[in-house]
Amino acid sequence: MPGINRTDAILKGGLFMKIHDYAMEREEAAKKHYEKLSECAKSTGIKKIFAALAEEEQKHFEFLKNAEKIEGMQKKTDLLENAEKLLVSSVKNNDEFLCNSETLKAYQKAVEMENESIRIYEKALADTNDSVEKDLFRFLADQEIKHKYLVENIIEFVTKPDRTVENAEFARFETEN
Repeated sequence: MPGINRTDAILKGGLFMKIHDYAMEREEAAKKHYEKLSECAKSTGIKKIFAALAEEEQKHFEFLKNAEKIEGMQKKTDLLENAEKLLVSSVKNNDEFLCNSETLKAYQKAVEMENESIRIYEKALADTNDSVEKDLFRFLADQEIKHKYLVENIIEFVTKPDRTVENAEFARFETEN
């Protein structure tokens, strides 16, 4: 399919796979990426944030896998609120925050992965008429938007060592959905 990327073909009902299957693949890849970031983080707070992001991506995988049962599943998350607390604690413990260019690229890859997930879920949301699927895709898109902003704030934080946690924008996002 010249001129059409794989994701567009998937979202247009192409030959590759259903959107749920592709989205589950993306969630699994994001989970693995966050697990690697957690393993490599020097700061205890950032390590825990990435571990929590990996757990959230696993939950998203489960939501997609069990889409027909989504209504009874727990969707609330305190990730952003907890992220700020973890960073404050890490600052108090004098954890190391500066990162090298390779780590920064890995953080930026996480942002790119979140952007792709947002695009997929927003497109799927627009393409479905099913109310349960609409709720699921809206929820997942909103969650990925929060993840993206969280990682962007971590990038901002680690690239500016004189910045304080209180100046970061973690708290500007609602934590309930």
